[in-house]
Amino acid sequence: GTATGNKGPTGSGDAPIDLSFLKGLDAKIDVAADKIGYGKVFAGPVKTTLVVANGDAALTVPQSPFYGGTVTATMSADGSGDVPAIKLDMAIAGAAAAPLLRDAAEFDRLEGRLDTNVAVSGAGKTSKALRRSLDGKASVKFSDGALRGIDIAEVYNNLVGLLVSGFKPDEGKKTTFTELGASFSIGNGIAQTKDISLLGPLVRMDGAGRIDLAEQTLEIKLNPRIVASLSG
Repeated sequence: GTATGNKGPTGSGDAPIDLSFLKGLDAKIDVAADKIGYGKVFAGPVKTTLVVANGDAALTVPQSPFYGGTVTATMSADGSGDVPAIKLDMAIAGAAAAPLLRDAAEFDRLEGRLDTNVAVSGAGKTSKALRRSLDGKASVKFSDGALRGIDIAEVYNNLVGLLVSGFKPDEGKKTTFTELGASFSIGNGIAQTKDISLLGPLVRMDGAGRIDLAEQTLEIKLNPRIVASLSG
């Protein structure tokens, strides 16, 4: 079968971006912090150096503790031109997916160990224009985890009953997997994947999808199938 999903905008607002103040700064700042991050997401302890010169601010985060795993990142913000520009290269290894996704996106349906690599750059005078300009690539892999709220094998085995009663998420149900992953190409603010893959003891799933980073919408098609074992 094929499942489709479409998530509408959630907080896809716009705000001006002005990095021109960086043109007047020339500094090298050593940072030693118990925690460094944004919103509810933090890494640490971290020792790093912020360098600001010629309108550009650059920060490199060496391998640091992050949700039970590690994170390494290089970030830059360029205010030297007419249009503010950003660049991010980040690698996460072995992080606990459930608390990270909860803190980052208030999402609590996925657990496991997370490995991801992201390399993106863009420019824009507003947050939406910046998101629309993003180019790069990303990959993500969850290991030894589970999808919470649904047992796909049970759903397949009870299709008739579900057609009568309707499907309702059950917090006590899970679809366990050995690996869930995908790679994305990112262009003009659209992240696309053709290789979504889930391997589990009873379920296999492949799929494709696209994420509009500017509008913050998601379209995905999944093709699950039931197998007798991991070798099925």
